Amino acid sequence: MSESFADLFEESLKRSEMRSGEVITAEVVRIEHNFVVVNAGLKSEAYVPVEEFKNDQGEVEVSVGDFVSVAIDAIENGYGDTILSR
Repeated sequence: MSESFADLFEESLKRSEMRSGEVITAEVVRIEHNFVVVNAGLKSEAYVPVEEFKNDQGEVEVSVGDFVSVAIDAIENGYGDTILSR
C-alpha cells in the first residue's frame, strides 16, 4: 500500500463518524509556545501540547504543513473542543 499522507488526510476529511481512540491524520497549521495547532477536518482546529512533538533534545520535530497522526481523545470536551494527542 503506497498511500501518501496527503491521500490519507483527504480520506480523513471524508469521514463523518469519528470515535474516541481513533487515529486520524491532521495537518500542522501553526506552532505556538505551548501547542501545535492542527487541522484534522473537524469543525475547528485542535490544539495538541507541543511537548508531544519534541524529541529527546527538546526540539520540536514538526513544521507547518506537515501531516501527523493523532489520536482522538474526546470529540467534545464540554467547551466545543476536540481533544487530540500524539
